[in-house]
Amino acid sequence: MRWVARLALLVMLALGLVLALVPDLVLDDPGETSSWRVYAPERGFYPFEVNAVQLDAPVRVFVYLTVNGRFQPERQRPALTLTMSGDGRTVIAAPLDFTLYPPLIESPQAREAIYRDFAGTIDALGAENYLGIVGEGELEGLDILAVDVTLESMGARTDDTTRIVGYGLLGLAVFGLILSFRRRRENPNSKPPPKWGRG
Repeated sequence: MRWVARLALLVMLALGLVLALVPDLVLDDPGETSSWRVYAPERGFYPFEVNAVQLDAPVRVFVYLTVNGRFQPERQRPALTLTMSGDGRTVIAAPLDFTLYPPLIESPQAREAIYRDFAGTIDALGAENYLGIVGEGELEGLDILAVDVTLESMGARTDDTTRIVGYGLLGLAVFGLILSFRRRRENPNSKPPPKWGRG
């Protein structure tokens, strides 16, 4: 019946892997993504509205700034600002200095460059609609071609208890498999089995 115990331990090992590792893989998936153009040279800056039904909390908010030419981002000197509010409550008020990520440039000869910054996370979507406003920061002389706001759903968070149970099952399964494959030591005082058929 030892094979039955080993099979049960293998099932426990697989279940432990699922509980311990799958939640991390799910959270790495950015999930649903929605974008809004909030600046055009002919219009300037204009507000955008987010319908919370389209997204699953928590939501990460990114801002993409496309400029003609180059500029040197400086810490604590925002090039833009972003404010988002819903039901009279401000959920994000972020100065954006674009120092967190390197610019995206198609080629050294390209005139355009795209700068990206992380504005914040909305942990819970309590309102039905959110209003977002992007405006200029402290830097002057930027030749702005476009500004886009992107919201990425991070998906449902999992309880840490799930991971703890998963790692516990992994440990028990590995320990049990090691014991099941160990050979029993022979007792030196034990007598060998009788050999039948010999005089």
